[in-house]
Amino acid sequence: MESKKILLVQLGRIGDLILMTPMFKVLKEANPANELHMLAGRNNYLLAIDHALIDRVHVYNKRLINTIRLIQKLRKEKFDYWIDVKDHHSTESDLLARLSNAEIKIGFNRNGTATFDYSILSDVEQMNKHAVERNLAALNYLNFDLAQINHRPILHVNENSEKKLNNFLLLHDIQEYYCINISATSKSRYWQTEKWTNLLNYLEDRQIKCIIISSPSDSSLVEKIITATRNAFHFITDTIVDVFSVVKHSKMTITLDTSVIHIAAAYDVPVLGLYGNHPINYTKYRPLSTHHRMVMAPRDEAPIGEISLDLMFEKLDELAKEIK
Repeated sequence: MESKKILLVQLGRIGDLILMTPMFKVLKEANPANELHMLAGRNNYLLAIDHALIDRVHVYNKRLINTIRLIQKLRKEKFDYWIDVKDHHSTESDLLARLSNAEIKIGFNRNGTATFDYSILSDVEQMNKHAVERNLAALNYLNFDLAQINHRPILHVNENSEKKLNNFLLLHDIQEYYCINISATSKSRYWQTEKWTNLLNYLEDRQIKCIIISSPSDSSLVEKIITATRNAFHFITDTIVDVFSVVKHSKMTITLDTSVIHIAAAYDVPVLGLYGNHPINYTKYRPLSTHHRMVMAPRDEAPIGEISLDLMFEKLDELAKEIK
C-alpha cells in the first residue's frame, strides 16, 4: 500500500474508540509511513492523543466557531481517505464529510444520499457482528484481507501510570489482585452497592484482594463499599490511561458493561462482565478476552440490577477455576 494520509472518525464514547484500535494496527502495518489522523469527540479525544499509532488528533466539540475552524483545518490536510465507521445516519458525520475535500470517503449513506464514495452496511445489516468486525469492514473497500486480523483492541500503558500503580501496590502490600469497576455511563447499568459488598466479602473468604476503580462521581460509593470490607482498596484513576494499567496487571477484572471490558480484552485479561438482558447489545459488545464469562440479567430487557448474587458467584467460580 502506497503511503496515504488517512482520517479516521469516531465522535462517540471511549469504548467506541477503543474498538476502532485494531484498524489502526492494520493501517500502520500495511505501510508504517501511512499518516493516521483521528477526528475524535470531546468524550474520547484524550485516548486518541495518548495512542501510539495515531499521528495527529482533531477534536470536534460542537461549538459553531470551533467547528468552522475545524473544517477549515481538515480541508487543508487534503486526506487521501476519510473513514467514518458509524453504521447509521448521523447529521454531524454527514455534514463534516460533505464539507471535507478528502479524495475518497467511506461511511454510511442514508437512502437518497451520496455523501460517501463507498457506503458501509447499516447496523441492522450487521446486527450479528461484533463492533470490531463492523469497524474493520470499512477497510474492505481498500482491498484488505481481514480474515486473519486479531480483533482485540490495541492499547498502550504509559510510564507515569505504571509508576502510580506500582507505588499503590507497594503502599498496600498487594502482590495479586482482582480489578473491580463499579461505574457505568448510565444508572440503568449499575449494580447495587450491597451486592458489590457481598461479592467482595465472598472474595475475601478466598483471600483475594481487590482494587476498585470508578468514575470520580462514584467515589462516595466506593468509600461506602470499602468501609464494609477488608480486602478492597480504592485506586483513583486520573485518566483513562491509569485504568489501562490497573486492568492490565489484574488477575481478573470484574466490570459492568462499559469500556473496561474492552480494555481487559486489549491485554487479554480474564474478565467477568455484567450485562442487561439485551442480546443485540451483548452481541455487539461481548468480551474478547480469551477467558471470560458474562452474567446477564435473568429476563428480557431486564437491567443489570436484577442480576443475583448467586448467579455472580456461580460465574465467578467458573472463571476462577478456568484461569487457575
